[in-house]
Amino acid sequence: MPVLLQNQVVVACIVQADFILESGTPASLYFHTQALLAPTVGVYLGQTFECPVGDGWWYLQLSERFHIAFPSVHVCNILMRVNASKGVRRMNGELGTPRSRLAEYASASSASRGRGYMEPIDPRRSVYQRDCDRIVHSAAFRRLMHKTQVFIAPFRDHFRTRLTHTIEVTRVARSLAENLSLNPHLAEAIALAHDLGHPPFGHAGEDKLERLMKPYGGFEHNAQAIRIVTRFEQSYIDFKGLNLSWETLEGIVKHNGPILGNPAYAVGELDADMKLRLDTHGSAEAQVATISDDIAYNCHDLQDGLRADCFKQSEIASLPLVGDAFEEVIQTHESKCTSEIAHAALRKLFDRLVNDVLDTSGATIENAGLRRPDDVREFSGPVVAFSCEVKSGLDEIRKFLFSRMYRSNSMKRVRKLAKGFVGDLFRYYMEDSDRLPENWRPEESQRGDKAARARCAADYISGMTDWYAIRKHNEITQGKDRDFYSELIYGGDLNS
Repeated sequence: MPVLLQNQVVVACIVQADFILESGTPASLYFHTQALLAPTVGVYLGQTFECPVGDGWWYLQLSERFHIAFPSVHVCNILMRVNASKGVRRMNGELGTPRSRLAEYASASSASRGRGYMEPIDPRRSVYQRDCDRIVHSAAFRRLMHKTQVFIAPFRDHFRTRLTHTIEVTRVARSLAENLSLNPHLAEAIALAHDLGHPPFGHAGEDKLERLMKPYGGFEHNAQAIRIVTRFEQSYIDFKGLNLSWETLEGIVKHNGPILGNPAYAVGELDADMKLRLDTHGSAEAQVATISDDIAYNCHDLQDGLRADCFKQSEIASLPLVGDAFEEVIQTHESKCTSEIAHAALRKLFDRLVNDVLDTSGATIENAGLRRPDDVREFSGPVVAFSCEVKSGLDEIRKFLFSRMYRSNSMKRVRKLAKGFVGDLFRYYMEDSDRLPENWRPEESQRGDKAARARCAADYISGMTDWYAIRKHNEITQGKDRDFYSELIYGGDLNS
């Protein structure tokens, strides 16, 4: 037991690590601690073990409990290393990622820059695993189920919602991260949170709120996601928000890359507290989450557009990248029905985009000689990217989707009505802040501040689902648009 000096605090820790060692390999495992703000004193733990003799590989799980003495209370990292004379296979001390090796430029949870509010270390989950769990259990995440991706959320059963889109992005992000030797839990956390700030009715709702809030500091869904995860979620007794890690917050903020101009409202506030280095790129895991978004929406929007009869299969088969996928499927499955061929072709497109990112990014990373996560942030451009050929093809796909789906005549009608709903709700709450629920009203001292009232109204409206916004609009207009609700929700034809 170490002798405690004045002002020392003893912190109990549990460290669990997974290793695979070749049978018969003698090895030693030791731990040491690294305080972020002050060195540790007086403690060292070492343990030696022998692997059993036998054929093949042996799997060992070690859990060790020990104490560390600090001159004062600080966040610390627990660093682990295995010394073995031979045969160490894919070792990593990263909690929750057994038998996988993180690259030097990956974001190890042991090197996290911490949280805004210091919490005890969880012995069974890494920093980023906890972030994932907190996001999934949040009310804002559940509300994505009834928020628009492209089509108004209540309309038909099989179109993507904001939630199913997020799940698809998350699966792509995990796969890319694992194959690039990055931290899959951080990539997953950023992907799970990337759309939390979207208002009802998708980009139509965001466009309207952005215009309405322009005189009052603006509106932007990435910035709104920051307000949600740092303020509005109320699941914890010791702090507001979810208290996510620095790296996850950075990934949300930099979803669209470095921020070179004046940061949006919530982003500037967070940067003042956490120093996010806004002018640099996000981590490699943040870049993975961003490009996974591109892969997911381009593929599933083509599929949803076909289902909604926004365009015909023959039209998308003439597009770059998509045409190659159709040709490959038809060569071997010409006798299959049209819908089966379309599904198979879009899966091939999906695979091509994923593999292109892996090949292109792997080459970029190798040539760049990256050695640490900050090398990724300071690199001249994104290290996770498409090849020039695929990027050019995706640009053509986006143009097609904008003209034939996002801005089609039928969608313009829906977008116009949705914007009208948001505008009516905004004006209703701006006229009298007491119409807002009590916990969404401005503080008494800010009642005369128009900008404060506008921000409260925007915060409340942006958290609404499509269903809730429609219902509230129906209440404040006393049902004058009931025919539209009925048409849209109960069988209206999108292309009428």
